[in-house]
Order: sequence, then C-alpha cells, then structure tokens
Amino acid sequence: MTFKRSLLAFTAFAVLTAATFAAAKADEYKRGLSAFKQRNYAEAMTIWKPLAVSGNVAAQFNLARMYDNGIGTAEDDAEAAVWYTRAAAAGFGPAQRELAMAYIEGEGVVTDPAKGIQLLHAAADSGDADAEYHLGMLYREGEIVSRDYSQAMKWYLTAAAQGHSEAQYMIGFMYGSGYGVPQDFVMAYYYYSLAAEEIDISIKARAHLAEYMSSDDITQAMSLVTEQRMIASTGQNLAANNP
Repeated sequence: MTFKRSLLAFTAFAVLTAATFAAAKADEYKRGLSAFKQRNYAEAMTIWKPLAVSGNVAAQFNLARMYDNGIGTAEDDAEAAVWYTRAAAAGFGPAQRELAMAYIEGEGVVTDPAKGIQLLHAAADSGDADAEYHLGMLYREGEIVSRDYSQAMKWYLTAAAQGHSEAQYMIGFMYGSGYGVPQDFVMAYYYYSLAAEEIDISIKARAHLAEYMSSDDITQAMSLVTEQRMIASTGQNLAANNP
C-alpha cells in the first residue's frame, strides 16, 4: 500500500498567511511565493531557504514539498523529511501528516509505522482533512493498524465534513456495503452525490446504486444534497459578510 503524495498546485504551498510573520520576513515570503507562482522555482527555493532555516514554518513546509516532488531541485526524500520534521515540530498539521506518511512508507526516513500513526493522529486532531482521510483508509484496510470499520467511518466522516471528496466517496461506499454502519442506500447515494462534483468514479457508483433504489429513495437522497448545498452556501455568505 502506498500513499505517494501528488504534486499540488502552487496555492497549496501558501500554507500560512503573511500576517503570521514579522513584516520583513513576510515580504520575503511573499517574494518567494510570487516567484513560485511564476514557476521560477529555483528563485523561490533560494528565497525560502533562509526563512526556513530561521524557523519560518510555511517556508519549511514549502521547501519540503519541493524536495518531495522534485520542484526546482532534484527529488530528495531525505531532505524533504528534514524540513517536514522541522515544520511538524512546530505543530503544523500538514507537515505532521506528510512526515507520518514518510514514516509509514519509509521515504527519506527509516520505516516506523508506529511513529507514523502517532503523527497522523496528531495531524488529524489538528483538523487536517487529508490526515483524517488517510486514517480512515488505514483503519479500513487493516494493513498497518487493526481493521476497524467504525474507526474508519469516524475519520472519513470528519474529513467529509470539511468537504474532502475522497472521504465522501468512501462513506458512500461504506454505507452502500454496510461496512462500519448499517447498510443505507439513501445515505450512500447522498455521499456519492457530494463526491460526484469532483470524482468521476463517484458518478458511476451512484448510477449503479440507483438501479437498486426506488424513486422515492433517490428523491430523499437528493433532498439531503440540496440541504447540504444550502448550508454550505449560507456559511460562505456569512464568511464573506464577516471578514
């Protein structure tokens, strides 16, 4: 089993706002971010490296991601782990999650699944949706931790509440199959529908499930989708009006 992280768009690297830093460092960080957005990766790395050395968590995480994926430099799992470790030590959830997966997979560090699970729980407890999703996967598959469908569903639900589409898809699968929860096609259809906005396979899964559902059940599921979209829209409007 592997969880090799995919290359993220540049927006994923802007992990902390400039307001977090002292003014001078904030300007330097933004200069590095500007270079990154322009795909001048070598310059971005040159700018961020001193900031990372001085303890800037965002720069540390960004450097780790660049080494992890070979952006602006040769791919170097060991160097990535160094910077993930420094950012994780500051309690930064995404860094804890990436370092956790490195320990689980043995990428750049000596394989240590127990340490990886501990870090992954710390990241999930901080609210990192990807960490929550990965915990769900680990508990569902039962290769590194004991299989526990209830724990898997718990973490999938937590990630799904943050809009994590892969978690939404897996919840649909688990409701449809009756893993960790009583089988419930309405709820399965609902979660497949949420995930379908971003995952094509969820569209196919929903269509297959519909063959075993009544029109009333489908209507009920879609009413739940409508309610969820209204809640999300209301939340976005509130956030926009209360900066």
